[in-house]
Amino acid sequence: MSRYNVIFVILADFLAGAYVPIPFFPEPFRKIAELLPFAAMQNMPLRIYSGDIAGMDAVYGILLQLFWFGVMFIFGKLLMKRSLKRVITQGG
Repeated sequence: MSRYNVIFVILADFLAGAYVPIPFFPEPFRKIAELLPFAAMQNMPLRIYSGDIAGMDAVYGILLQLFWFGVMFIFGKLLMKRSLKRVITQGG
């Protein structure tokens, strides 16, 4: 794994709250981190399960997860379509 991949993984884990829980982040940084897909993947499910987030905040968190799922799904489809145009197969 290249050092850029390692840096990305560490940054993604940090923004997901794996090293320091997101509620401990300073307020402006916390608000940004909570909107990113990393927190929706790891932090939001844990906080809903533990009861830290309930009611409409939990619904908002699930909607945020669905939003990021849609964005990543569409981005993945477009990237796959673009990548398959460059694929060259040989043989059967």
